Amino acid sequence: MIKVSAYANITVILPSPENHEEFVKNKFESWSDRLKTENIITISKPFYRFEEYCSNVYARFTIHLPEDEECKNIDDYTGKVLPFIKDHLTHSIVTSTKVIRLQKVQDPLLKRWDVLLQKEKI
Repeated sequence: MIKVSAYANITVILPSPENHEEFVKNKFESWSDRLKTENIITISKPFYRFEEYCSNVYARFTIHLPEDEECKNIDDYTGKVLPFIKDHLTHSIVTSTKVIRLQKVQDPLLKRWDVLLQKEKI
């Protein structure tokens, strides 16, 4: 499992301009264990674009990427970050990402399993 710390600029499509900050915060908190919002840095005022209301969001994420045989070096995972975020976002456009850190770690789900097994042995 590869743990990635990254920043992303994302244009979020809003259902309406009212309560846009609450909508964005709820959307960014509802992702899977593999994509976690660490910090929402900015949320722009709503604007009208492509016949829809939108808001630009800049946030920091922690991403858990599955290991890939194609990636020979940990830096090879940098190219996997943008597609991964795009796959997990709906009604949003990822405009840019900035990878801060890549680290090989144990899968968090396997780690929980190991803890349970250790408790069974005691």
